[in-house]
Amino acid sequence: MSKRKGFTLVELLVVIAIIGILIGMLLPAVQQVREAARRTACKNNMRQIGLALHNYDSAFDEFPAGITLTGTTPTDANWSVTTWILPQMEQQNLFDQLNPIAGSPGGALLASSIDAFLCPSDNGSDINSERPVGTATATTNYVVANNTGAVCTPDASAASGLFCDTPQGIAAMNADGTSNTLIVAERRTFQKDRGPMAIQPAAATMFAALGNVSTSGASGPARGMADIAFSTIGGINASTGNTGDVNADQGVSSNHSGGVNVVLGDASTQFLNDQTTTLVFQQLTDFRDGTVFESPFN
Repeated sequence: MSKRKGFTLVELLVVIAIIGILIGMLLPAVQQVREAARRTACKNNMRQIGLALHNYDSAFDEFPAGITLTGTTPTDANWSVTTWILPQMEQQNLFDQLNPIAGSPGGALLASSIDAFLCPSDNGSDINSERPVGTATATTNYVVANNTGAVCTPDASAASGLFCDTPQGIAAMNADGTSNTLIVAERRTFQKDRGPMAIQPAAATMFAALGNVSTSGASGPARGMADIAFSTIGGINASTGNTGDVNADQGVSSNHSGGVNVVLGDASTQFLNDQTTTLVFQQLTDFRDGTVFESPFN
């Protein structure tokens, strides 16, 4: 009578342990591959935004204004730059329904989420009901350059970034060159030290800036220009424990490890390391300071 061959309990436990170790070794690699894919998809989104801005410039000989003012009181709503490039982003139908030429933003259409304006690595809501005043609007993780070393402002005389309330085009970057001028960057929904249940309206609003267009509200985060644009005052991937922190709410950030994706004036995309000095970040954002860099990206 032959004996049946099989695993002993010890051998089975050893095999299970080995499989567990292999899975443990594989998971980080799989996660890295997935994040690399999400980071690439994010860059593709931003590349499309850069091309849309260039196509807009070709049609109108200027980029759209960062914010199109429709009133003067703190509760006035104002169209964002991303609204005006919807036709160039294959969103002509939505643009026609919003009809920004006719007047102020409003209505349920403002909550229309568009994947091309969202970073795949971000874990926030597609609807931003925290940051704007008065109504909910779709979230975007991509913000345009407005200021360096100061809070966001709609005033063209005060803004050192390309986007304010005055339309400026490709020609405005002649002093620095389009490949040395940063025009779009990322902003994540939540800061590093805050969970998704905390109120931290850091991400931008897709279609409009609502509320005071110039500075931070007395008891809340920066509103207006900061809803759709960034200032270098907030740095790169800044972290804050204060919901009303003006600097962090106006800066640039992402869930990508080590930095943020950015769009340059020539519509190319780069990765800006979060160890980049404040001075370099400011010089990249300032489109008329005449600073030319060898290779500030990695």
